Amino acid sequence: MINSRKRNSILHWLNSVPLKDSADTLLQLKDAIIFNEVLNLINETISERDKNIPINFTETAFSHDRKETSNSKQKEEIDPTSNEQISIVTQTFSQVEEITTTPSQEHAEETAMEIKETSDSENTIDDSIVNKKNGDIDSETKFDMIRKFLDDFYHQDSTLLIDYSECENGKEIELAKVAVLLLSAMTQCFLTVHREEIQTLTMLQNHVQEDIEELLSYTLKDVENETLKKTELHKILSRPTKSKSRATPRSFISRSITDHRNSLEVSKSSIQDFHVEKNTEISKLREALIKEENKVADLTLDKKKNLTAELQKKVTELKSSTEEFRKYRDDIMELENTRMENIESHRQEIVKLKQSTEKLKTEVKELNIEKLTFRRENRCVGREAC
Repeated sequence: MINSRKRNSILHWLNSVPLKDSADTLLQLKDAIIFNEVLNLINETISERDKNIPINFTETAFSHDRKETSNSKQKEEIDPTSNEQISIVTQTFSQVEEITTTPSQEHAEETAMEIKETSDSENTIDDSIVNKKNGDIDSETKFDMIRKFLDDFYHQDSTLLIDYSECENGKEIELAKVAVLLLSAMTQCFLTVHREEIQTLTMLQNHVQEDIEELLSYTLKDVENETLKKTELHKILSRPTKSKSRATPRSFISRSITDHRNSLEVSKSSIQDFHVEKNTEISKLREALIKEENKVADLTLDKKKNLTAELQKKVTELKSSTEEFRKYRDDIMELENTRMENIESHRQEIVKLKQSTEKLKTEVKELNIEKLTFRRENRCVGREAC
């Protein structure tokens, strides 16, 4: 369950934004109309940021710091009691702004390109949807737009943090989480373009600013090392903010700012080192790829030559085999013709032999008959002689 003070602080934070509508309770946010207005404001800020990306971030940061210093001096001259009511979040924002606007020149150019790419591919929302009136889009569509934006902005799946179906049902803690993530994104966008609307937070009560500072510290953590955690966000929303000394609000916030600044600087340094390392790896991989491509090209050429030579050899062998086959075929045909001729000749000879045999058989029979006749005649002659 959300802490009552945190609930009120989030509502104060939300109502400090120049929107058409305001909310007295978190339940009023379940239709996502006010969230949609915040989203439109973020898109306007992103568009403004993309059109006015400074070439020298360091110079811009220094000029802004000088302007802030001048304004603070004027305020102190006008209002001697301002030291006791100084804004807690103002210092946090100015320090975060200084950190986010003082990278090296090389990193500044990379950041400008990343901002442009991010705004084009991730953080912008289709104008044909966003520019519709709130009443023309149902709450489910609005929350889906919010989900896509938060996924892209925080580079993680926001459904691991927020149950959007419970948002539509009016569950306060889920609506509070959406509000915190959207308002934090809006605040970061405001800081990048130095929008004056950010100064409205300095007019909030100190305890509200303390709550906002705690929520911002959660969303501005070093995302390189860890992602936003649902359990941690639940704890922050459910527990009261640790009380800070009213007499010295600067000291506690200064330590918090210093820690946060160091964390961001280490993060940026790590990211730069990571980019350099990865660029070096990419260069090496490209060189290796070129070498491999050359090797493949050489191997392909050699293989092509070898295959061509082998193919030519096979063609020659095939021609030779074909000629030999034709020769064998002709020989076989000649032999076959000779065989057929021999068979015919043998057949004729056999016929002649058969005829001769029949003739001889006939002659033998005649001779046998004559022999018998001769014997009979001889017998008869012998008998007569007797």
